[in-house]
Amino acid sequence: MQIVAMLLLLSSIEPAVLKQGIAVKQQRLKKISSKTEKAQVCYELAQAYYQDQEIEKSFCHFLEALKNVDRQSPYDLSDQEKGFYQAALVDYLALSGFEPQQEAERLLASYDIQAQEHPEFLHLNFLLATAYANLGKYDLFFEKFYKGFPYLHDSFIAFKTQGILYLKLFQRTALPEEKKVFHELASHHLDTALERNSQDASLYKILISLAKDADDIEKVRVYLKKMAHSRLPIARGDICLYVKEAVSIGEYDVAQAMIDRASEQYAFSRSCLAAQEYLNQNKG
Repeated sequence: MQIVAMLLLLSSIEPAVLKQGIAVKQQRLKKISSKTEKAQVCYELAQAYYQDQEIEKSFCHFLEALKNVDRQSPYDLSDQEKGFYQAALVDYLALSGFEPQQEAERLLASYDIQAQEHPEFLHLNFLLATAYANLGKYDLFFEKFYKGFPYLHDSFIAFKTQGILYLKLFQRTALPEEKKVFHELASHHLDTALERNSQDASLYKILISLAKDADDIEKVRVYLKKMAHSRLPIARGDICLYVKEAVSIGEYDVAQAMIDRASEQYAFSRSCLAAQEYLNQNKG
């Protein structure tokens, strides 16, 4: 309730007062030695900067809060929470890699009532926090994610979400030094997420893009092979994209495997036919 009250207060603060509050917290941050206190102040700054429409600073302070928050031992899910969470996770993975906003809306339509009625369901609320982020509702994302993170900091959702925040910072900054740091942090966190759950289709797409940015063809090859030989559903609009990536590095068998898997998923699909035609024309 304290966090909700703080969010309501922030949303009604005048811009000048909000900026003054941010300045006070920044001064306080310089004097803090306790990691726990630093985490809380960084979290409050993340919320304040979001209200002040400084999204990059908001992300930076939120990530700093996560670095400093006290880690706790994982807790056992109750039978009631386990049922909701496992169903939500199946839906999340089935939708992953398709349209993020539609995915978010469908998850919230299916599970948000249960999550709101049971704030103690940390796993479920933690998963739904990503839906709020995909809808641009970062105040609610910060709240739900921060509450669950101490207990779920080693989960694939924790690493994936941090990786995406670093990716957003990488995309937004124009400074070469910052781009390099954010690229490395995004790649590390997303790679770790993939290690913890290789069934998240969206991770492959992001990691392939990051590997291409770094001109790391071997990583691109690894991701494509891993994806081609998994049972992951491929979004219809991405079939040609992955096939072209595989062809560009000479992985024709991988490209064919992807087409075969997609053809099972989408019978008589024009996307599959176009991908097959492209592969036939460009085989070495």
